[in-house]
Amino acid sequence: MNSISLACKMIAAKISQAGLCNLYGMYGNTNATGDEQKKLDVLSNEIFKNCLISTMRVCILASEEDEEPIICEKSPKGKYMVVFDPLDGSSNIDSNGAIGTIFGIYKRTSAKDQKPTK
Repeated sequence: MNSISLACKMIAAKISQAGLCNLYGMYGNTNATGDEQKKLDVLSNEIFKNCLISTMRVCILASEEDEEPIICEKSPKGKYMVVFDPLDGSSNIDSNGAIGTIFGIYKRTSAKDQKPTK
């Protein structure tokens, strides 16, 4: 949760500086759901991924911005899987509308983690 909190604070800081840093506008690609990506979408996604991967506790990340889930090779035995949309409502940025971050954290349960039954 600390890494998610840090990512959200970093994203909020970038949003508040967006006009000064030329972060408004389109990036030029589309995401996995077919929406056009904005510069802040791409930046927010990278911030979120970097913060979560650095914890070494996450084994899989899935973002709305990426087509495939990300397997965290530095922590293959991580206990958690995280799904997220780092900047939901990014189409509202230019009009000062509501934006936010959506995420879900799932504890890893696999055949390797379960005790054998007798």
